[in-house]
Parts: sequence; structure tokens; C-alpha cells
Amino acid sequence: MNGLKGMRKTYNASFMQYKQEHIILFDGECMLCNKAIQYILTHDSANRFYFATLQSEFGQQVLLENKLSTTQLSTVMYLEKGKLHTKSSAAIRAYANLGGFKKSALCLLVVPRFIRDVVYNLVANNRHRFFKNNQCIVQSKELRERIL
Repeated sequence: MNGLKGMRKTYNASFMQYKQEHIILFDGECMLCNKAIQYILTHDSANRFYFATLQSEFGQQVLLENKLSTTQLSTVMYLEKGKLHTKSSAAIRAYANLGGFKKSALCLLVVPRFIRDVVYNLVANNRHRFFKNNQCIVQSKELRERIL
């Protein structure tokens, strides 16, 4: 998706209307994304992460606010304490914020972003081919409480 390079917009409380500090925005029609959200739910013992699909009202608002396409939903975004991270940076930072040894993933940020994003884009552009089932994740009560 064009326009994401180096994007780290800060959101104030009036825009977000949420007190959560860790919000992952993802393609709700992507099985790979859904599996990643399931992984985070399973490993987020602190229950710090909240979720919104890019297709949701909240997700569309974030895209519009950043002058990004509201129809090309090929990236994950991570709002971390008001900072928007995208693509490989979003994935690495979200994973690291699961805590424990996962924090070591931050070491990957030393790899230049353009290199990390080449790999990210390769996976993102082929995710529907690798993961053919486009079913939504089963929405447990726990997940419903954490979706914005």
C-alpha cells in the first residue's frame, strides 16, 4: 500500500476515544491475519491488546486520517500508545509486546525497514494463496470484548 513508508502518526485521545494502548488493525477477510490474532489472544496473558478490522468503522477512520486507501487492505497496523506502526514494524512491535523472550524480536528493527518490508510484502501479496480459507475467526466472548 502506498503512503505507509515511515508513517508514525500520533493520535490524541479525542480521535481514538479509547484508553487502550495496544490496538491491532488487520484485514478481517485474511485467514493469515485471523490466525495471527488467535496467536496473540492465546499469548497475551496481560490482556493488553485490542483489535479492529481495517474494514470496521474504526479501521476506516484510521485509514482516512492517514490518507490511505480504504479498499486496499494489505497491511497490518499497530497503534502503540498513540503511535501508528505499519507492515513489518507493526508485526515486530506487536509480537515483542507480548512480553517475555518475545521482546527479543525488537532486534529485528536493526534490519533496514525497506528490507523488512520486502519480505512483509511478499507474504502479504500471497497470503490468500497460502491461506485459502477466508472464514472469520470464531469470536469467543473474550475476543468480542476486545474488538473495537
